[in-house]
Amino acid sequence: YGYSSNSCPGETGAWGAGSADVVYAFTPEATDYYGIKLQAEYDANLYVVSDCNNVDGTCLGADDEIGTNKEESVNAYLDAGTTYFIIVDGWSNASDVNGPYTLTIGEGCTPTCEAGACGDDGCGGVCPFTVVQTCVDSVCCSLS
Repeated sequence: YGYSSNSCPGETGAWGAGSADVVYAFTPEATDYYGIKLQAEYDANLYVVSDCNNVDGTCLGADDEIGTNKEESVNAYLDAGTTYFIIVDGWSNASDVNGPYTLTIGEGCTPTCEAGACGDDGCGGVCPFTVVQTCVDSVCCSLS
């Protein structure tokens, strides 16, 4: 597995196409935000999808921190009774990068965004833009 540029929220690059993968199926009992964390002893890559045959079209989030012994994390809103796939991968598109790791799934973070807000959502993401905005150097804020 791997994903293309701009197909997974949280990552703009294309990663994982050359490394070995481990895929976990997870079916939550409750609809809520879930925090999925990967602590690896190699340069890892973590992403969550709802369809392994359509990674780019169903990616809910990805994280690829540069370097070894970094924590990758995805905060995702998951529906009860729906099976999702958590993919533990290496960053590389050309070689097999893998090793030991610990994967945990726990309580997630609920984003806090007011209508038209911009900037940090309180969970490591960015608030969606819901009204007309002005942007300067990729920083957008609501028009008053």
